[in-house]
Amino acid sequence: MTERSAPVTIAYTYRLQGGTAMDQKQYRQMYNDGGKEESNSVIVTNPAEKLKMEVTFPGDPKHFPAAPSVRVEHLGTVIPTEDFKVTFEYDKDANRCTLEMKNPPLDHEISIVWTLPESWEA
Repeated sequence: MTERSAPVTIAYTYRLQGGTAMDQKQYRQMYNDGGKEESNSVIVTNPAEKLKMEVTFPGDPKHFPAAPSVRVEHLGTVIPTEDFKVTFEYDKDANRCTLEMKNPPLDHEISIVWTLPESWEA
């Protein structure tokens, strides 16, 4: 690249297929911890125009009871999402949520978070 080169486009995608969806008891057994929530998170390490995240919860044969939300953290402090340009949608029928954030802040952890149900079996 030179001083007046065209901008570089970088995209990063990953897909986890066959992941687990668990309840609070299963979580304690797997992680030996009293946590009651799970998340999908990204720590922004490079400047970006847009961050897009999507989580699809199990829906067939049994609908996973999800109530996802967005969390932004910096150095252990939760930052109100109103401070950012965020679009968050949850499609209950598809049991899928999508987060888009314009110009995500560097060194911040951006998460889709959901509370684990007390009990759930696929």
